[in-house]
Amino acid sequence: YDALRSADILRAHPKINHENVLLVGESMGGRYAIIAAAIDSSIKGVIAISSAGFHVQRDQFAAENNFLLSIDPDNYISKISPRKLFMFHGSNDTVSPLASAKITYENAKEPKNFFVADGCTHGYCIYMQDELKKDLEIISTIDAICTAKLQLGPKKLMPTLRLKNILQNLICDLKL
Repeated sequence: YDALRSADILRAHPKINHENVLLVGESMGGRYAIIAAAIDSSIKGVIAISSAGFHVQRDQFAAENNFLLSIDPDNYISKISPRKLFMFHGSNDTVSPLASAKITYENAKEPKNFFVADGCTHGYCIYMQDELKKDLEIISTIDAICTAKLQLGPKKLMPTLRLKNILQNLICDLKL
């Protein structure tokens, strides 16, 4: 809901073209961004960093699976197309393993791109910067970026703030 509401607020801003809003999320925020973009077709695309689905198996006899299925990006990611999806992942991510992210990515339809940053762990890493800049150039018509916050407590907010600053700097470099 927070990612959807963020996009609504940006679209209501008089200086932002409401047709050009992109969601960016890191970790759980990437999951939220994927789900929100699948639900709201007016969102231009998604950049998901260190994010993966839960790969919940459908079991008609397990009531608890209904909730898990409802929050599993694997069930939403194919609905982003024909809008753009960019996924970034560290090769040494132990929180959301690379193999798990690849499973989620395979569920997506084109256009999509998957970038692996060698040697990086969970979250944004400087080795993602060049690819992120290239992807932002591809979607240079984006006027606003919603950065979903991590939901892991105060100690984990710093990577998201760092990512937000990096994105703002890249956007300034691209003169969007």
